[in-house]
Amino acid sequence: MNAFKIKTQFHFFNNIFSFFLFFLTFIAGCEAVEVIKKDNPAENSINLMTAVSAYYDGDFNESVSLFERIILEDPSNSDAVLSLARLFEESGRLSEAAELLKSGSFLSETNNQNEPDSKDSNRTFSNWEDSALPLFLSGNNKGYVGKTESLIRNITLNSRDDIEQKKSQMDELSEMLFFTGWAYQNSGETDKAIYSFESSIRIKDYFPLSHFALGILYFKNNDFDLSEKHLRTALKQDSNITQARPYLAKTLLAQNRLKEGYSELQRSMAIRPWDRETEDILTVFERNNPAIIKEKEEFTAKKRISSSVPKAISITDGRDSMPQVRVGLAEKLSELFIKTGGDFIIISRSGEQLLKGNNNQIYRIVFNNNYIEIFSSDNEAVLTVSKPVSLVYDNPFLTTLIFDISHSGGYQSAGQEDRAYRGRISFIPFQNNGITIVNTLPLEEYLYSVVPSEMPSSWPEEALAAQAVAARSYTLANMGKYEKRGFDLSGSIHSAFYRGLSGENIKTTAAVEKTRGLVLKHDDSYLNAFYSANSAGRTESAESVWKMNAPIIGVTDPQLLFKTNPPSPSELTRWILSEPPSYSSIPPFYYKSSYRWRIIVPREEIEARIGKDIGTILRITTRGRGMSGRVNEVLVEGSKGNEIIRNDSIRNRLGGLRSNLFIVMPKMGEDMVPQFFIFAGAGWGHGVGMCQTGAAGMASEGFSAEEILKHYYPLADLINEY
Repeated sequence: MNAFKIKTQFHFFNNIFSFFLFFLTFIAGCEAVEVIKKDNPAENSINLMTAVSAYYDGDFNESVSLFERIILEDPSNSDAVLSLARLFEESGRLSEAAELLKSGSFLSETNNQNEPDSKDSNRTFSNWEDSALPLFLSGNNKGYVGKTESLIRNITLNSRDDIEQKKSQMDELSEMLFFTGWAYQNSGETDKAIYSFESSIRIKDYFPLSHFALGILYFKNNDFDLSEKHLRTALKQDSNITQARPYLAKTLLAQNRLKEGYSELQRSMAIRPWDRETEDILTVFERNNPAIIKEKEEFTAKKRISSSVPKAISITDGRDSMPQVRVGLAEKLSELFIKTGGDFIIISRSGEQLLKGNNNQIYRIVFNNNYIEIFSSDNEAVLTVSKPVSLVYDNPFLTTLIFDISHSGGYQSAGQEDRAYRGRISFIPFQNNGITIVNTLPLEEYLYSVVPSEMPSSWPEEALAAQAVAARSYTLANMGKYEKRGFDLSGSIHSAFYRGLSGENIKTTAAVEKTRGLVLKHDDSYLNAFYSANSAGRTESAESVWKMNAPIIGVTDPQLLFKTNPPSPSELTRWILSEPPSYSSIPPFYYKSSYRWRIIVPREEIEARIGKDIGTILRITTRGRGMSGRVNEVLVEGSKGNEIIRNDSIRNRLGGLRSNLFIVMPKMGEDMVPQFFIFAGAGWGHGVGMCQTGAAGMASEGFSAEEILKHYYPLADLINEY
């Protein structure tokens, strides 16, 4: 047996044991947990784990009280001190956090035994553990700068070797310079702010927030070239900093690059549909620039004429006997344009032929008074119906081109594109709600597009094979999920990203064919085989994330050696802030911004995203975490009321976070009301099931698709169904 198999099996049983121990810990009140911090009395250690358990159970206030009791009995317990300071910072008790941290004498003794083995596991300095940070968070900009400017003044970068030798310390220094620049900016000292931000990225070029801050400052200084440069760099390094989009649009417009600025405004609105300020700018632009709007409409019309409808390269054998999948492509449409790929007929639900035609026919389809009206290219009405109709071909290689399909609305990947689809295209009128487009095709041909849409086709073959099996299992487990809306699965990220023929690739088609009929099952049922982009090294159970009774448990990356569960708040913070090596962080398969990330969200943006008037947000605190550290719910306290946000909606409503694996702290204004909320997080997606980046990393190190699937879905069986 090779070393990789041994490692996988060892950590599989280790993960099961850790999960079992974690479960017993919570049930038994943590009475049998191993002492975490050496040199602490056993009683204090048990109290520490009780405090940690309260934190994970969601009893935030009880956790604070228990940590306070521990510190009263043992002020030298650094883990308790740092954990309590972290909770004070999160809840806005910043002066109390500063008091706890101001000595800093215990930091050099901290040797985190709950962190995974990594080059950063013994670091002794962190901005998030420094007593100066609460000064900045509380709005005391001068006090913060006074504590940091002497260190900044002595920065020397003698050689690249010096930086590499002290990477961890230099990363911390870069972050401190960012906060210092922010403090100078708040004090109106723009030149010093720019110097600090630029120093930050000289030390560590990968710092999207510093680039974003510089983009804003240069915009305000009317230096639009430098503003554009830094805003584009920020978005390149982390496309999830969506606040840069409106500024980029305004920078382009200020340079009189009206067409580019208009496109960026539209992109910004697709990503940030709740952004009323950008919507107003867009409305004014369209009113004042009718020539540009007309030119774009003319270009779009010419594009429809010149576009060719592609044909499918391959089809699957036995396509009529395998499951047919109905995919919802778009909903609530008032108008759309299509182009046919060959001889076709349009039929009613009963099979009655209503219209026939040949290739390259352009049709405009309109929703009008609960009817569907179909117009030819010369604007002649050729069909009017009140019931669903379908466009079908006899030739399975033919496709239909649908123009300007909007996708991923509200997410950083939002946009529009023309897409060609195999199979049947149905148009369903919903009363007072527009047209729904549904694409029906054989399961395997659906997977031809899903696999490369979900995972880059350039990734290792065994990772692609694992993705094909997971997607096939997920599809079969979710058939009929959206029955009331007229389809089985959504073509968006709410089910699986599906781009039709446009997304197909010969390499991923081969992976689908190689695994044809292979599915994951548990107790004779298809496994709801969830997967996400990057787990940050630890996945979470479906029960914890969605309260779903599904046989998917959390697992830890084989390279991460956690010694106890669960980590304390301070240990969890250090792990999130670090970048430990794992299969989820192997180049070139991961993005730095998806493994570990930072985002700063204005309070007003969260208030707009909440969808409920709770007044001015005063506090955001996490309430409960899963074994991986992912947040189960948050309590948002406002001047007019409170709101509890749970599960997947946390990411969107708190500002477009990449995952629920995060820590948060407020940045106060002079009135001690939060101006911003600072999030530091890890991973991308819900974190349940297979980590796609981790699968690629494992495959690159010699793991097979079967071994990858067994690691991420240890309770499932791999079955050949057909």
